[in-house]
Amino acid sequence: MRRTNYLLAVLVVVFCASVVDMGFRFGIIGSAKPGQENFTPGTSTQMISKGYHDGTGKVAGDADLVPGNIKYGVNIFGVEGVFTGTYTVVYARGAVVQTGQTTQYSSKEDDGYYEKGLALDYTDNGDGTVTDKNTGLMWEQKTAGNKDHKYTWSDAFDNFIDNEMNGGSGYAGYTDWRLPNMKELFSLVKFEGASGPYIDKANFPNTVSSNYWTSTTYAPIADRAMCVSFHSGTVYTTAGSNDGYVRAVRGGP
Repeated sequence: MRRTNYLLAVLVVVFCASVVDMGFRFGIIGSAKPGQENFTPGTSTQMISKGYHDGTGKVAGDADLVPGNIKYGVNIFGVEGVFTGTYTVVYARGAVVQTGQTTQYSSKEDDGYYEKGLALDYTDNGDGTVTDKNTGLMWEQKTAGNKDHKYTWSDAFDNFIDNEMNGGSGYAGYTDWRLPNMKELFSLVKFEGASGPYIDKANFPNTVSSNYWTSTTYAPIADRAMCVSFHSGTVYTTAGSNDGYVRAVRGGP
């Protein structure tokens, strides 16, 4: 009986010693600090003070949390963004942009009634380009001096893109301009107003109410190409030997 009591006493002492050791180790007793410790994420690793933890805990830093990686005008954890370049916004699969039609033209629940889709959203970069924030594409803005220039489909590639847009130092400092494909160019159509050009005129001034070349070939007849008409807001095909207007684009996945 004495031996049993002795063993029990030893176990109790060992158990209590373990509890005390854990208490000091994890700050439960001794140097314990009530309440909470707050951390603002930054680029450097931050230590968790002893008493809230055992003194070895850390809050990892993020080396990318710097102004140059954050859009201008956006503040993340106290870091003010300065980035003004192009970027790609990725939306969930199935997201579609609005047509831009805000007027309900009939007594039915038409497009202008619902206005479904992602709102048209552009940023004028102030250098003769505009960025579509829904697609991340950067577009050329036409000027009064070049808005009336027309090209055959072949010349649109060889003269307009290769020489005028990408020659030398390029346009707006970029040398990776290209002709947009049919879906890219059609994404600029804004179906609102009594007459063309059907496009956001504030961000795309000097747009001619006519057909613009795309890089998309009309597959059934290879010498024809797809055009987008900003006069009617439609897509059609025409012979590559005909003249058409142009608008360059860059970027995209």
